[in-house]
Amino acid sequence: MTTLSSAEASLQLILFCCQKQGLQCFLGTAGCVLAARLSEDPNTTVLLIEAGQNFQGVTATQIPFEFSDTFRSDLDWNTHTIPQTHLNGRDTYWPRGKVLGGTSSTNALIYDRCPPSDFDEWVALGAEGWSYQDLKPYFFKAEKFHPSFKHLRVNPANHGSFGPNRTGFPPETAPINDYVIEACRELGLRNIDDINAGQGSIGVTKLMGTIDRNGRRSSSATAYLTDKILSRSNLIVATEITIRRLVFSDVVTSPGAPPRVVGVEMATSRNAQSYCCGANKEVILSAGTVGTPQVLLLSGVGPSEDLDNLGIPVVKDMPAVGRHVVDHVSSGPIPFRTKPSLTFDFLRDAGARAIAFLKWQFCGTGPLASLVYSSTAFVRSTDPRLPFYANGRSGAPVNDRSSGPDAPDLELLWVPQAVFADGSHRNRQNTAGVTFAAVALKPESRGHITLKSNDPFEMPNIDPRYLSTESDMNVLVRGVRLIWKL
Repeated sequence: MTTLSSAEASLQLILFCCQKQGLQCFLGTAGCVLAARLSEDPNTTVLLIEAGQNFQGVTATQIPFEFSDTFRSDLDWNTHTIPQTHLNGRDTYWPRGKVLGGTSSTNALIYDRCPPSDFDEWVALGAEGWSYQDLKPYFFKAEKFHPSFKHLRVNPANHGSFGPNRTGFPPETAPINDYVIEACRELGLRNIDDINAGQGSIGVTKLMGTIDRNGRRSSSATAYLTDKILSRSNLIVATEITIRRLVFSDVVTSPGAPPRVVGVEMATSRNAQSYCCGANKEVILSAGTVGTPQVLLLSGVGPSEDLDNLGIPVVKDMPAVGRHVVDHVSSGPIPFRTKPSLTFDFLRDAGARAIAFLKWQFCGTGPLASLVYSSTAFVRSTDPRLPFYANGRSGAPVNDRSSGPDAPDLELLWVPQAVFADGSHRNRQNTAGVTFAAVALKPESRGHITLKSNDPFEMPNIDPRYLSTESDMNVLVRGVRLIWKL
């Protein structure tokens, strides 16, 4: 029995199934993958719980170029950080998908595996079996790459051909894109035909996206929750249900044994009745950067002092829960005026946008099938060959936090439109532009996520402590200087 129905209907289905048999419970973006894979065993009943709505029929999640239309909508958690000390007291908006598939249903669709040394760095930290070569077969297994006649230098052998997650190059990009790429080359950046070929990431490249042949988004939901998979009698998908807490067993199996999760407590809204659903096999929590620590803390797993202050019974004192939050920090949009014929600013016109929509809907092509970030440049902020400063000056010092000589710590992105604020406020005036941003990929700053209260329907405190080190600030300054050189 499977459903993608309303909250109350989903809850009734869960309660029915809980009376019949034991379940495995999953949450979040990765939950779609786990639910699909584990429900391949007909003897295992799988429950996937999602706080957001169903993705099917939601056009906003399908159009690549208009991904930011999901920002601050009912498909988004509308999350903000607390005021940031080093941003002059400003808070920042964190887009997070509140829909089946999580943020994979609402993000910018960029498909980038990262340089191999990023994964090898995990092994150096003790994560055996997680090197680039260890993971490469799984990259291939998950991917179905669609070659493009515009990118004949990209070798399909470096990609998967039979996986559920569709990838490929957008069928159309704005003309300004080629001019920026040429400017990057003039600064000394090498051209990279395929950023995912495993040959390092330093240079300028045209980006692949998680898009299918029809110009639609490929998310963890569309890839792993197909109609065929949803027809499985042992898979239950429940949407618009919030997990209040994990339920732990009162039975101690052996002295010193860790607490065991045996179910979840959930509700459809803050004032609705709570229900418990048991799992006789396991509960896998995969609720994302914010949701995972929030659920753990609400369940009594985290720093005991914080839990005591909120009146939450301590199940396990784990000081690291919610700590060490790291986020890429951006310079913010830097728009430049350019010729209207070079950009996609014409989409502001209702008639032009309607024509573009029809082209996307029936042909899977046109500007709406493009990525917002169709190209990027990856650099090292310590690269002495790049003109961060004039007259050979070295500038303010930065710490090299890259994972290796072929790995970047700074990214330059650009959008073929005049964009302001966080990307959700496009230019409404009769001008055309290209908008740049510098992104620090390996910041030193570390923050934390804590609870405001014991209410699961209240957003937690999110404090990434942006730019709390001098080096992070200097890396961004170098990125902005490079943008001005372009």
